[in-house]
Amino acid sequence: MVPSMLSKKNKQSRARLVKRWKDKLQNGAINEGVIWELPEPTADRPHGYKYRLNYTFPSGAYIRYDNGAGKKDHKHLGTSIEPYEFIDVNHLIEDFEQDVLQSGGIL
Repeated sequence: MVPSMLSKKNKQSRARLVKRWKDKLQNGAINEGVIWELPEPTADRPHGYKYRLNYTFPSGAYIRYDNGAGKKDHKHLGTSIEPYEFIDVNHLIEDFEQDVLQSGGIL
């Protein structure tokens, strides 16, 4: 394979950054996230997105939504891990923010 063809293939197979943020809030919490659109869906990411949204309270407790390789969509609320039903990126962010607010966080 010639280098120019390899380069074109690599560009096509890369995930596209949809959104990334990191905010240190007035209460000392950290709100951060990254969402990628995959080049194609996978068995554990049939919707075609890879994501990690995390809110860390000053106490060290956290809320996390993620779908690491082989783990499918799920969320961490305190010490519990629950399945998460991914609908779309907007719902993902709204659901995450709702859990943060319900847990006493600020945005």
